[in-house]
Amino acid sequence: MPNTSELEALLTQATRAHQAGRLVEAQSSYEALLKAEPAYHPALHFLGLSYFQQGQADRGIDLIRRALALKPDYIEAHYNLAAALQAVGRLDEAVAHYEQTLTFDPGNIGAHNNLGAILLQCARFEEAIAHFERILASNPESPHVLSNLGFALREAKRYDDAIRYLTKASLLDPANADLLCNLGLTLQEIGRHEEALAAFDRALAIKPNHVEAGRARAATLTALGR
Repeated sequence: MPNTSELEALLTQATRAHQAGRLVEAQSSYEALLKAEPAYHPALHFLGLSYFQQGQADRGIDLIRRALALKPDYIEAHYNLAAALQAVGRLDEAVAHYEQTLTFDPGNIGAHNNLGAILLQCARFEEAIAHFERILASNPESPHVLSNLGFALREAKRYDDAIRYLTKASLLDPANADLLCNLGLTLQEIGRHEEALAAFDRALAIKPNHVEAGRARAATLTALGR
């Protein structure tokens, strides 16, 4: 049986093939590692990830779970399992593994962001907001984070806060038509139609075929009696 250093060297070779997109080669190497050491949890994890990437979701998820059974504090496996479960719509299970990721790595930005997105999808707005705020604390100038937080605040009907964050995001990323449309929709919801119209016009100047902005602009003109 290979010693630890030899296993790690073989794993490095396998993951390089994996990262290069040579999945069949990587899988062959992971399986060889597992033949030599059946309880080698990194090989189980990456083999599972490779099968998931090939579209074999159930097989991939099962292998990652086996890795976690061997090493319950395996942060990367919890995160990748959560992402896989999220991708196939098993949201309750995904939430549990993102929470496990955060138990072991409280500052994991990806876990906070993805968990926030799921909670937003499940209409658990205040919980989603808390995760986006956690990310914002370490990324205060990120348009993406500001936009996510602004959208969550809008869904929670905290319109003034939503407008503040969406406005800041639009200043940092002025060419983002989707962001400007979301700002316009938020302004529209509280009757600030002139400001909403300006936001929709800016969105359409960037992306003239933006369907949602076009429809919302027409509705805003109707509200203004034009």
